[in-house]
Amino acid sequence: MPLDGFMTSYLVAELNTQLTDARISKIYQPASQKILFELYIPQLGAVQFMFNMQSAYSYAAPSRLSYENPKNPSAFCMLLRKHLAGGKIKSVHQNDHDRILTFTVEQADEIGDIRLRYVIAELTGKHANIILVDENHVILDSLKRVDESKSSQRQILPRLRYQLPLSDKLNPKTMTREAFCSAIKNIALPPDQALIRVLEGTGTDFANYVCQKFPAFGHGSIDDDTLHQVFDFISCSLTPPLQYYLFSKEDSYCDFYFADLYDERVEKQPFASLVELCTVFFDWKSEFSALREKQQSITTVLNTHIKRSESKLKKMERELKDCEKKEIYNQYGQLLLSYSYKIDPGADFYEDINLFDEEQKRIRIPLNPHRSVFENAQNYFKKYRKLKNAETHLTEQIHLTQENLAFLNDQLYYTHQSNRLDDLEDIAQVLEEEKILVSKTQKNRQNLSQPHHFLSTDGFDIYVGKNDKQNDYLTHRFAKKQDIWLHTKNIAGSHVIIKTFSKQVPNNTLLEAAQLSVFFSKARGGENIPVDYTTISYVKKIHNAPIGKVTYTNYRTLYITPNESLIKSLKTI
Repeated sequence: MPLDGFMTSYLVAELNTQLTDARISKIYQPASQKILFELYIPQLGAVQFMFNMQSAYSYAAPSRLSYENPKNPSAFCMLLRKHLAGGKIKSVHQNDHDRILTFTVEQADEIGDIRLRYVIAELTGKHANIILVDENHVILDSLKRVDESKSSQRQILPRLRYQLPLSDKLNPKTMTREAFCSAIKNIALPPDQALIRVLEGTGTDFANYVCQKFPAFGHGSIDDDTLHQVFDFISCSLTPPLQYYLFSKEDSYCDFYFADLYDERVEKQPFASLVELCTVFFDWKSEFSALREKQQSITTVLNTHIKRSESKLKKMERELKDCEKKEIYNQYGQLLLSYSYKIDPGADFYEDINLFDEEQKRIRIPLNPHRSVFENAQNYFKKYRKLKNAETHLTEQIHLTQENLAFLNDQLYYTHQSNRLDDLEDIAQVLEEEKILVSKTQKNRQNLSQPHHFLSTDGFDIYVGKNDKQNDYLTHRFAKKQDIWLHTKNIAGSHVIIKTFSKQVPNNTLLEAAQLSVFFSKARGGENIPVDYTTISYVKKIHNAPIGKVTYTNYRTLYITPNESLIKSLKTI
């Protein structure tokens, strides 16, 4: 976790400057582990400040994301509003050298007297919590209540006096040189682990950084000169640095710190402000987490329906195979009527020449001895009609199930390819319309997420749908009759539109659009993939088919081998 004691102290220094005299306008709880303050800062205007107490990544930092305000706020949220709304943040400070921030708030009570309240944000991983405390440090309430069943050493409950977590570590702000050297020498651990065990607020990142700066210490040397150098370095690290680094790998943020911890394979982006860096990183982290959660939710539902449909399809195919027996039952009935004058009453079977066989082979027909020949024949005709009707019904149902299975697999593909939350919302809306996904809340979502927009080397606009909702919009509402439509042949993928504006489209633009069609399809890793193209005027919706399904005529086919470097070279808008 990048927010160790050192990074927390730097963050507090900036927040104390930015948030002093900030007025708390509104307080929301957009999720069970999140509290959002809407602040008015004289120098900056309206600012959102997020307290995220999720164990995976707890933090307190400004946010630029949009959040929904729940209609029914929690009791804790209502308590925060009562004691903090309209109040001013007077200071932010760090408790000792731990990941604990205390926000001092002044608020006028019901009769106008000024009272102090403390908002304590404990950013301590799985124990992360936000606690509201009065001027006497008595707990009013907390986001997560901790009773004796959860902790025998430290309870966090209303009316108890707030106490800091117990710690036997050295505070880098107040420790002496002698105490540090003695503690390191008297602990039987590797140097990096010894720093983590001895120093409060020290994490893996800082310990590794110290070992990199002082190789002798990193290799186990604990002589006085080396330890004095390490102590001096730790003392200097208490002063905020001039810049911080945001690290990213494969287009994803992975870490941030005040020191350059990674090699050249990891991209580094410098920031002068830690508050700005935290805003960028944690907003991305929050969106990424929400994206993955939404993807997992949709994927689980789709996989359940796919498994169910595949099981249903196999069962119907077995039943359809059984329907092949229908002709033999028809023959049995016809032969029984033809040979009725020869069959003795009460017989278990009858054997004679099969009149329907070209080779005139003999056939053995089972009989019910308790029924007449005519009744046996009618029974076989009944079985024949039943299987014939079942064959017609099963053939139709198999076709529908195959179409439904293709639709579900398409949605699963689009879900895995989505890298934006609004794209997943489009997919969810399609699934809700098809009664596959049940909406937990009533949403009136009017705005469609945006498709990919590329510019060909010849200057033509090329649009690529990210899901069936966008495919339907691009093909049937956005594109004009003269625009060119492309799609991989019989392979799930995006609808691609070339906006022609009644101009002749060069072959190069057509090939680039075909490359995009293959790249944004299930055939991305293949070779010589067929891509059909025609004008929009020849593309029609299929009646009663799922959204995004079309039929088209007057098309031509290109065979494309994906070229990812060409795709990356295209300008995106």
